[in-house]
Amino acid sequence: MNRAVGLVLLFLVAYAYQRLGIFLSINFMDEGTIVYPSWRVAEGETPYADFRHLYPPSVFYLNAWLFKTFGVDLSVLRFFLAGVKAATCVLVYVCARRMARQAFSLLAFAMCAVWMGLIWPNASTPYPSHHATLLCLSGLLFFLSFERRYFLACAGAGLCFGLAATFKQTFGAFAFLALALFLIANRRSWPSNPSRVFAFLSKASRWFVLGFSAVVSIVYLIPNNPFWNFLLIASPVIVLLTFLVVREAKHQPDLTSAMYSFSGTVFLSLGFVTPIAAYALLYVSMGHGEEILFNTLTGIPTVTNWASPFPVPSLRFVLLFIAFAGLFTSLVVWRGRPKWTIPKLELGLTVAAAGFSSAAFVALALRGWPVEASDWWFWGTSDLLFCAPFVIVWLGLATWFWNDERWDDVESPVGQSPQLLFTCFTTMGILWLFPSADIWHVIAFLPSCLPLVAGLFERFWSLQEGNESPNIVFRFAAASAIVVLSLTTLLPAVRDLIREREEKPAFEIDLLRATHVRGNSGQYSSYKNGGRVIRYLREDVRKDEPIFIMSAKPLLYFLAERKSLVQEYEFVLYMTSFNLVEIESARELVDENLLVEKLRAARPLIVDDYHDEGASHIRKMFPKLAELVSTHYQVKKKFGNFHVLQWTSDP
Repeated sequence: MNRAVGLVLLFLVAYAYQRLGIFLSINFMDEGTIVYPSWRVAEGETPYADFRHLYPPSVFYLNAWLFKTFGVDLSVLRFFLAGVKAATCVLVYVCARRMARQAFSLLAFAMCAVWMGLIWPNASTPYPSHHATLLCLSGLLFFLSFERRYFLACAGAGLCFGLAATFKQTFGAFAFLALALFLIANRRSWPSNPSRVFAFLSKASRWFVLGFSAVVSIVYLIPNNPFWNFLLIASPVIVLLTFLVVREAKHQPDLTSAMYSFSGTVFLSLGFVTPIAAYALLYVSMGHGEEILFNTLTGIPTVTNWASPFPVPSLRFVLLFIAFAGLFTSLVVWRGRPKWTIPKLELGLTVAAAGFSSAAFVALALRGWPVEASDWWFWGTSDLLFCAPFVIVWLGLATWFWNDERWDDVESPVGQSPQLLFTCFTTMGILWLFPSADIWHVIAFLPSCLPLVAGLFERFWSLQEGNESPNIVFRFAAASAIVVLSLTTLLPAVRDLIREREEKPAFEIDLLRATHVRGNSGQYSSYKNGGRVIRYLREDVRKDEPIFIMSAKPLLYFLAERKSLVQEYEFVLYMTSFNLVEIESARELVDENLLVEKLRAARPLIVDDYHDEGASHIRKMFPKLAELVSTHYQVKKKFGNFHVLQWTSDP
């Protein structure tokens, strides 16, 4: 089959799978913080000048263009998001093919499609991280595809990473550092005789990149980070940088290798800064240079506490880790042995550890969960997924160290370059999991690991000693391990998707601006009551009557075709509702007196959610607002937890 036709078919398969679940959920809070401001940009407003936000501007301008081109409908963004996810799956496959045979690459493709097709509300939200992941993988693939045209490869990859940074700052920045470290690690010759000054710059630049990577990583991780979480996330980066530093000191590169990394880093940097500089010039020309800097870099990000650290390992987690570690260790011990020849002591110990841990884990699972568990986080799936990023990264680092001729100053074989590249990328990508390392962010990170996963599967499958190929029993054991891992993580998610599609929609209502969204049984209450509020605002409230959503669910504004009275503060109210900013910081970002004055003057209808924890946080942090509402408003309508409040008395 023609390669291009095959990739198109893979895209269509991935898109069809994403399409099955992309409309089965709705996220009034997180989705609203992206969709609502995007709609306002489509109406001619400017990010950061007309509203505050943490995310860089590309996601708003892209969504605004989609609204202008295809119509103002939430489904437009959902359709496009399904395409972004499908394209990411195809890129995972293409990148994996650089290191693994087709079977393992297709497995990585399937994993990506299933994990990205979850029916969670977060999975259907057009987070800029989805676009940034696609761009980062595009940059890596561009570099590998044009490696013989070295300057073009580095500049193109840098451009992709720079564009990724305009969607999600950290994604682009750490992908940039990963490729810069790869250029140092992968020593290659450069055919030229540089001047003395250029030679000095070439060698000094390597130390600068190593030091800069260390400083950026540590400075990024230190604020509001528990020691356990810091140690967990930083340790792979520290090991990678330590290895490179020691190798630089003990085996200094020759001048041609230094030229290779220096020239590549220069062009990588030029490509990276181009889209960022373009936005900077645009905003400076509009007179909003300080605003974009404050919102996306120096201000709001520094006071936002998103901390959701990795959980301290439970007994289940430890047992599961030992089981899989013992399994793969036994495979390594067994590598290349003649048929039926078994290293009894080593293999016996590792198999015993794996077997005992597996049995203990199952026993613990049967006691802790009912066999007919209704949600798909059963049998330790969540433990396995939390464990996966670190197993992948450490295995990647171990296989690289193992095959790097230890400390010899030799060029890496061309065939190992992709695995080395993706090892650096995944190691630095671990930093993306700070400050939020909840299960959703872990799963969102895993597609970036999948090319390396395919490469690791290939290495385990092809392990050998000397000229001996692995025997059939080893192959069966390796295949069994891969199948068990794959099915354990994939089948529960597929089961959930099938079950939700078979069930009757939770609540059918014409949202007009979300034409294909139907909700699911798990969201029955919020979808139903939110839909009733929207219908009420659209049909029973005058178009010119102002409203204020005090429960920090800005998607309600978009679906009701209404503009917030305090649009400039909506994102800060959202952060406040999740308790992501301290009281002092929230009051510095929001002029409470101005907020209250605007509401007092307009006397809007207020949509509140009395039982929502987020609304309680808003009242706590802004007592004058709470006092205004309690003094001058009373309930007009109730839609479940949503209360529509109406002004009843003058001051």
